[in-house]
Amino acid sequence: MRALFRLIGCLGLILLLVAGWLYRDRVLEFARGILQKRPAPAESVGRPTEGGVRRALDKVDSLNAWRADSIVLTASEMASLIGAGLDPAFRGHMDSLQVGLEEGRIRIEASFDTSQIPKDLLGPLGSMVGNREHLKAAGPVSVSAPGRAEWQVDQLTLGSFPFPRDVIPRLLERATGSRSAALPVVIPQGIRSVAIHPTGVTLYGKTDGQ
Repeated sequence: MRALFRLIGCLGLILLLVAGWLYRDRVLEFARGILQKRPAPAESVGRPTEGGVRRALDKVDSLNAWRADSIVLTASEMASLIGAGLDPAFRGHMDSLQVGLEEGRIRIEASFDTSQIPKDLLGPLGSMVGNREHLKAAGPVSVSAPGRAEWQVDQLTLGSFPFPRDVIPRLLERATGSRSAALPVVIPQGIRSVAIHPTGVTLYGKTDGQ
């Protein structure tokens, strides 16, 4: 009996292989259809747009009006919210801004106008910096007060020069004229905390007890 079952199994496998070869075009078409139906992976990099700001604000409204516990912003929506909320004096020096989402952090890259930065602020680097350089900065974001968040920059590169981590706070304090090394970001009211992931940013609203 075992020999008979093995024979039947072998014949069945051969038939499947033959059928697969004869109808290979249909099999490939079916497989492509399944793959195309898979949801596209979430983007981890976004650029500010007017539409992105509107979508982000509409979602934030649901935290207040609809009593939602939390909402999730895409990379583009978060980029739009940050682009609109950065200090105009800082944002005005940036072109081609893009925001990348990392685990617990955001990363900003932009073409940065350095012409208004005092050369002595950059130290020995001042003589080597052009009027426009590629800026990269990264760090965590936290809600510090109603309608206000802070971006704690702990990685900063201007052109090809990465600033030492312990220099960044002093550099930002002098550049912004603030006593805080964190860059302020204006955010809509009703956001209690944020959780940043490569797939999106979760914003948590106030609970009934807050």
